[in-house]
Amino acid sequence: MPRVFPRRFLRRRDLLDPKDMNEDLVETVWKTLPDSERKWVSQIVVNKYKPGDWLIRHQDSAGGYWQFKLVFLTEGKPHFKYWDKDDNEHLVQEKKGAMFKMPIETWHEVTKIEKDEEPKYSLCLIWE
Repeated sequence: MPRVFPRRFLRRRDLLDPKDMNEDLVETVWKTLPDSERKWVSQIVVNKYKPGDWLIRHQDSAGGYWQFKLVFLTEGKPHFKYWDKDDNEHLVQEKKGAMFKMPIETWHEVTKIEKDEEPKYSLCLIWE
């Protein structure tokens, strides 16, 4: 069973460990991946960002894994920001079900969720 993402770089966000997910949810996650890739996924994480939550600018390469895919489970005001190789900021329009794949060394953050916003959820698939 995949492991949960370590809690470094986090600010007040909730994580849902696969062992706490119901069987239907875990199966739905596995269905998003081709059979050839399933054996390589080492972590599944569902992130929940509530009003007041954010994630500081960081690089996931510090975590020791080589591939990362993010699937937006909610939509609304964009909060996922990344920086390209020229250090230009990009804010991603979050659309429910959309997958965002970025090079592992990409700097990124989640901006603060405001008081009047609904919680945001995202699914992270991680290859070690």
